[in-house]
Amino acid sequence: MKKLIIAIAAVTVLAVPASSSAVGSARWVTYPTCTATTTTITCTGRAAGVQPQSMGDLGAVEVALHAAVDYTCNSDPPFVWVFSGFPDFLSGDAPENIQVAATFQNGRVFSLQFTPAPNPPGITPNAMCSIAGGYWTRDSNYYNVDVRIGWGQNNPAPTILALQAPIGTVSS
Repeated sequence: MKKLIIAIAAVTVLAVPASSSAVGSARWVTYPTCTATTTTITCTGRAAGVQPQSMGDLGAVEVALHAAVDYTCNSDPPFVWVFSGFPDFLSGDAPENIQVAATFQNGRVFSLQFTPAPNPPGITPNAMCSIAGGYWTRDSNYYNVDVRIGWGQNNPAPTILALQAPIGTVSS
């Protein structure tokens, strides 16, 4: 019995990773940084330790840039429309929560870039501003910016995240 316990303990020790840098321990090698101009936001970084396998319907692991863009309809009274992703053009104006995604490769530098449209996408915001007799101006700042690595990035909310880097507001 004593030999069986020692054998089980030895196998358990071999199965546990020796450090946090073991494969499968997702970590930022270079924490993402983002810069913005009046027209574009760019985020770069590097991560490692993310399991690269596809996860069924969720697909391959991706790195994604999320941000909100504010548009103001200059009408009487003025109103703001917040856009936080690509629109679902089939429904007219229902945005998804994803802006830009790319295939992730462990240990390699990634760079994501997004240039929002001068007017909010979708039928509803443009019809509302037009009916109000206004025109759109886009705030050149980007709000609630974060970079995410995970699976299912094309869903309204990523299904499985390996890493997330909240950046906050990025001003141009």
